[in-house]
Amino acid sequence: MDTEIVPQGACPLYLTVEEAARYAGIGVNAMRAFVDSHDPPPILEIGSSRNKRKYVERDGLARYLRAKQTWSYQQK
Repeated sequence: MDTEIVPQGACPLYLTVEEAARYAGIGVNAMRAFVDSHDPPPILEIGSSRNKRKYVERDGLARYLRAKQTWSYQQK
């Protein structure tokens, strides 16, 4: 019986803060600032209030960062 839930090489649904920063191409401190802000990207919090870990939803991250973008290329 195959007990592997996520096939090897598949993209996970949630990313650690470090993985999310790498995925978005920004620094870890910048991603932590987004995650800890009053308007964070879609996140999943796991653990007790003393030891809470935050995971960023991979698909929601791009939408979140696009909404935060303050400039865009003009269409020609």
